[in-house]
Amino acid sequence: IFTLGHLCLSAGDSDAALELLDLGLETSPADLALRAMHIGALEQAARYRDAIAAAQQITRLDPGFDAKWREITLLLRYGQNEDALKACDRLDAMAGLNASHKAAIAMVRAQLLRILGDRNESIGAFQQSLELNPANANAWWGLADLKTYKFTDQDRAALEKLMARPGLHPQEKCMAAFALAKAEERKDA
Repeated sequence: IFTLGHLCLSAGDSDAALELLDLGLETSPADLALRAMHIGALEQAARYRDAIAAAQQITRLDPGFDAKWREITLLLRYGQNEDALKACDRLDAMAGLNASHKAAIAMVRAQLLRILGDRNESIGAFQQSLELNPANANAWWGLADLKTYKFTDQDRAALEKLMARPGLHPQEKCMAAFALAKAEERKDA
């Protein structure tokens, strides 16, 4: 069922995939791989509320970080911002001392707060993400995208250090370059 569902999704036939995956979940309701594919099929079929509900059901079966992270990303992607913010708070408490997880959660929280119009809290969350992961080019880009964020000398130095980092992924380098350009542009503003 997994293989056939994957083939149907690859061919763009989400209805056939959903039919197969529903059958598979009837016989194996705790199969997390089938459930994850089911979410993808629901998204492909533009059944976004159902996809969110399916992700929330996975978190009841698997209360781990990855399942809850999937839920947050779906909530963010489909504009369920208040629910996503609450889910971030719950997941942050669960992340413990894992700096990578906490940085990712802070990044999503920053995006949500920006969407909700809370600029100061958004800046704080971007900065928290950068404290936990100074190489987070996404967070630098997010600050630059705020349009009125005033970069400090330390910010510019951190961005220059990030740009000089060997092996930096081209996409991250592009985001960091954008942020550095905005920092320079706003330097005397």
